[in-house]
Amino acid sequence: MRIDLFVVRTMMSRVVRISVLLAWLCGATWSAWGQSGKYDWSSVKAEYPGIKLAEIRVETPRPMDVFCLQVDLTTPGLRFRNSDRASDWVAGQRETIRETTRDFLIRCRKAGLPMVFAINANFFAPWPAPWNAATPSYLIGLAITDGDVVSPAESVTYSLVFYNDNKAAILATGPTTPLENIHTAVSGYRCLDAGNPDASSSDLAPRTGAGVSQDGRVVYLLVIDGRRHASQGATIQEVGAWLKHFGAWNGINLDGGGSTTLVRWVPGRGQAQLVNRPVGTGQNWLKLPVGVEQLVFEPTERYNGNNLGVVVPHLDVVSAPGDLTLEENACHTLEVRITGALGPVFYAWFKDGKPLPGGQDQPSLKLCPVTLENAGVYECEIKDSLMTIRTAPSRVTVTPKQSAP
Repeated sequence: MRIDLFVVRTMMSRVVRISVLLAWLCGATWSAWGQSGKYDWSSVKAEYPGIKLAEIRVETPRPMDVFCLQVDLTTPGLRFRNSDRASDWVAGQRETIRETTRDFLIRCRKAGLPMVFAINANFFAPWPAPWNAATPSYLIGLAITDGDVVSPAESVTYSLVFYNDNKAAILATGPTTPLENIHTAVSGYRCLDAGNPDASSSDLAPRTGAGVSQDGRVVYLLVIDGRRHASQGATIQEVGAWLKHFGAWNGINLDGGGSTTLVRWVPGRGQAQLVNRPVGTGQNWLKLPVGVEQLVFEPTERYNGNNLGVVVPHLDVVSAPGDLTLEENACHTLEVRITGALGPVFYAWFKDGKPLPGGQDQPSLKLCPVTLENAGVYECEIKDSLMTIRTAPSRVTVTPKQSAP
């Protein structure tokens, strides 16, 4: 039987329009595309003390990759920090020096801050600007880090603020807002008001959002990938709906598009890793055939005007064995040093991916005498009451001992 594809497409289009209309008439939100009710965080293991990460893939109403952090502000030692003032700071002109979210996290860790996740924050200007250059910028809306005003609120906008008692809130801020009790703040546009997502246009883009629970004790940081066939993006109203789904009561939409980025620290490996797949160049891959995207797309990271990071003490490696060349019959000890452990610590050594026999529950592994069989790739797995991490691979080469002539 011959099927008229034009008729089929027309009928499907009508079905979609009717479904959308019925959802709107029934007061439905787009909060859970394929999900129902509130997100169940109880089934998610903590990535770090007080921090959980949800990763969701949905196909309706369009393909979307959604990532959300749940951050418990009651966690001991946990705090937020965003970008610093430029050294030659001028309000409204030169407030920050743009950098990628990943570079921001790495820089903060080099300064001694145990930052574990970071996300892009305020809209910034001037734009357009080189997407991959560390140029000066000024921010749209209030920005405060460690009590220092990075960007004053020159007009009323909505901000995520953290108070000195470590509670958070979403509130309208402006030139007359009292700032004495605020230690950190970033700003955007309201997208969730007392559990009700704000209406928006139907424009799709990569999105970044932040929300706060009704009691001000939990913060949600959200990114949705977009401008790709694999993940087409969301509206601002959908950002509010997703924040509500994850548990927020109020929320704001932060800078999106090519700026949307979420990065994490990989403990034990000394690496900052992309969580999402940003389109920092601004390229809209939806305008190209899907095959082109599948063949050549690689994530690109934009230099953003402001970034926001989560800092918390955690289990990590201070030092670990690097690559080594050992001489046969010599003696050598592989050793790791750690920091931030919670509760008892357990160690397990691996060689070439397999656990070493003998229950090597120690921070060191002695090779004495070194034999040719000791050559291989070594890792140490470290576990405390919350986390399990592994050191970066240590490649051990053994050179045969030269026989006497």
